[in-house]
Amino acid sequence: MSVLSPSHPTRKALRRWHKLAGLCATLLLMVTGISGSLLAAKPLLLTWLFAAPLPPNYGIEQIALDLDHLALQIPSEQQGLVKAPNADEPYWQIITNEQRRLLLAPETLEVLADHHWLLPVLEWLRVFHTELLAGLWGEILLLVMSALTLFLLLSGLWLWWPARRRIKIRWLLPRRLHRKHLIQYHRHTGALCLPVVLTVVLSGTILIEQRVQRALFPATRTVSPPAAPEAAATPGSLPASALFKQAAAQVPNAWPSYLRIPSHDDPQFRSRFRLAGEWDPNGRTVVKVNGDGSIEPFKSADTLPMGKKLMKTLYPLHTAYGLNSLYQWLVIMSGLIACWMAGTGFVHWLQRRKAG
Repeated sequence: MSVLSPSHPTRKALRRWHKLAGLCATLLLMVTGISGSLLAAKPLLLTWLFAAPLPPNYGIEQIALDLDHLALQIPSEQQGLVKAPNADEPYWQIITNEQRRLLLAPETLEVLADHHWLLPVLEWLRVFHTELLAGLWGEILLLVMSALTLFLLLSGLWLWWPARRRIKIRWLLPRRLHRKHLIQYHRHTGALCLPVVLTVVLSGTILIEQRVQRALFPATRTVSPPAAPEAAATPGSLPASALFKQAAAQVPNAWPSYLRIPSHDDPQFRSRFRLAGEWDPNGRTVVKVNGDGSIEPFKSADTLPMGKKLMKTLYPLHTAYGLNSLYQWLVIMSGLIACWMAGTGFVHWLQRRKAG
């Protein structure tokens, strides 16, 4: 008797566990699938709303000029992270210390105020998707749900495999939906869409596991003794533009992402850069420049060990952020597909329960 035979005890047990895992994960899988699809569409949505491309020849020099104007425009007590414009997001993003997010046009620095209501909604959705608005406990719950979803995907493929030669397009793109065919929609959609859904779920599982691990077992950091007063840099000794150019000169052919403008409390300028060909849209090379223009030692992202480089691909793989449009749409659809699979599986179980 084949292991894949419908009457085999292992197959029957796997089907029971598959059903139990699906019942446990259905609700969370549906809400995270929908919220994940909306978040994956965020760059496309914002680009559509703020469709003006970057000005011609916009580069390091103009970013430096904009930084000086931003340093004067934003009060020091409200200064937080600043994200430089890029081809995919052609606007400045200002994240104040109060976690308020603003979008500004490059060069003119005019506030793009028409759709500001959308920004707090997307921020709320991000927090909901990553921690269910419950902090560490929400992350742990998401980790359990992600593990169950991985089991559902792999066990579902195993259960479907004997029928792989009987696949029909009409189960994927039916002209009319019939309740009696829900299980066919469920099986065929899951099997054919497995690569992209598995990629998104697996990368998300590793990301949330890392967050939970850091929260439960925080790394111990050695605190360096404070510098002597006579060696401390004078706040504001160099303008933000000069400090930024110093940082940019260390990583030629890279594009800046997140920047931190110096303030009286923190005179150090910090900038992240995305190297050419780097997957992470925000880059992983951090350059720190002191107020006097001296550069802190740093490691370029292209010098990291292969293992760490692979780990840095998890975020773009999960979100499609910074990758090509085809993959962005696949990730957007993967959340909806996961929701569809959870819904069809649950309704089919209800039908079987009522019939039995």
